[in-house]
Order: sequence, then C-alpha cells, then structure tokens
Amino acid sequence: MKKKSQMKVINTYSIRKCNIGVASFIIGSFLFLGVNGNIAEANDERQEVDNGQQQKLNEADNERQEVDNGQQQKLNEADNDRQEVDNGQQQKLNKADNDRQEVDNSQQQKLNEADNDRQEVDNGQQQKLNKADN
Repeated sequence: MKKKSQMKVINTYSIRKCNIGVASFIIGSFLFLGVNGNIAEANDERQEVDNGQQQKLNEADNERQEVDNGQQQKLNEADNDRQEVDNGQQQKLNKADNDRQEVDNSQQQKLNEADNDRQEVDNGQQQKLNKADN
C-alpha cells in the first residue's frame, strides 16, 4: 500500500512554500538586474573611452599629416633649389663648351692657314725644283 500512495503523491516545488525561498528569489532578482544595469553602464563608459581614444587618434593622425605635408613641402623646395643649381651648372657647362668650341674653331682655322701656307711653300719649292731640273 505504501507504494501506491507514494505514487499518487506528486511533489510540487515553488517559491511560495517557504518564506526563505521568496526572499532569496527577490534578492537574486535584484542582484541580476543590478548587474545587468552595471554592465550596460560599463558598456556606455567603455564606449565613451573608445570615442575619446578615437578622437585622440584622429588628432594625432591629423598632426602627423600636417608634419608630413610640411616635410613634403620642404623636400619640394629643396628639390627646386637643387634643380636651379643644376640648371645654373648646366648653363656654365654649356658656356664653357661653347668657349672651348670657339677656341677649337680658331685653332683649326690657324692650323688650316698654316697648312695652306706650308702647301704654298711646298708648291713654291716644287716649282723651283722643277725649274732647276729643266
């Protein structure tokens, strides 16, 4: 008989059965909801910190970009100055080459004149030799 009565009895559990269960449920609920609230607050604070860090990173990136632009401008100015110096040196080299060419031309003229004079002397001597042989 005991077996049949034990089978018919269905144990049900609920928080209403004892006062301690209700109190622990209420305390647990407050803790759980309070933790979720703190988590949401922590997420907001973390987001604010992330935004602040992102702003600082953007400012640092802008400053770096300004420095890069300044350095690029200085490099461009230095390149222009170097180009002007190179152009000046090239002009001097061209002028020196022209002067050398003029000197070479005048020397060539003198050599041609001397060669013509020598040719005339050789022709004159050849004529004298021809007259002497005749």
